[in-house]
Amino acid sequence: MLINIRFVIAGNFVPVGLNLWLGGIIPTVALLVGIIPLFTARAALQKDDIPRVRSHVMTAMLLGLIGLLSLLFPLWFHNFDALSPFGEIDLISLGVASFYTIIALIVAWGVYLRLGKGLIRKETGWGIEATIWVYAFNAIAWTALFFTLDLL
Repeated sequence: MLINIRFVIAGNFVPVGLNLWLGGIIPTVALLVGIIPLFTARAALQKDDIPRVRSHVMTAMLLGLIGLLSLLFPLWFHNFDALSPFGEIDLISLGVASFYTIIALIVAWGVYLRLGKGLIRKETGWGIEATIWVYAFNAIAWTALFFTLDLL
């Protein structure tokens, strides 16, 4: 599907006004780096260090929020024709990535709240596992989409 998006629908044209930092490199780095605190949160949960787990989950959420904002910004402020084949695909990709990032942040926020209420302990750590899977899937899917659409 990614190859279809890039070469069949959008063609080989990448506009000169495309900002690779916003809607590209910044969200990719923020989302990928955000996976690391979740794995360290899981390790801290195995030691039953709940305050440390909460701080790591919050760090991942802040990185996810940075990624989300840098995905949303180009939806309104872009220097290329939004009605061109590339413009439509690029803006749709940003919108879908923003939606899934919001879902990942909601999952992480739910785990953060449950940690605060003492509902997640060493024995019931599946919430952290679920957050890692959702967040990592979102980060890797966006990275693949970004590389296929903007860099190839």
